[in-house]
Amino acid sequence: MGRWLNRQPDSGNRIGTDAGGTAPLPNVDGIWLGDGANHNTIGGAAAEERNLISGNTIYGISVNYSATENQILGNFIGTDETGSMPLGNNAGGVLLGSGSNHNTIGGQNQAQATPLLSMLTRALR
Repeated sequence: MGRWLNRQPDSGNRIGTDAGGTAPLPNVDGIWLGDGANHNTIGGAAAEERNLISGNTIYGISVNYSATENQILGNFIGTDETGSMPLGNNAGGVLLGSGSNHNTIGGQNQAQATPLLSMLTRALR
């Protein structure tokens, strides 16, 4: 497992990759938001807040059960550090599981966008 969050900001990390952001060093899920994990912000609008979440065995970010009102903003998911080359998470980029309501992926402006490159047919579930 990569990181578990509950009411915490998570920004500026490489999760599932080497320090250079070019090769996988996988976790099971990169970030796992479970029952009661509410009001977390993963990433942000500024480049230094961006997480690289790639190369994980299952999902880049798994939002499950009653995890609500979380924001996933400005991250590179399933890409290399440049955001332009695929470095996929095996099952998909972001899983929105049963009971996970009122979560935001990407924001209201271009800086908060969250590109999901690798495995595009399964990027969101």
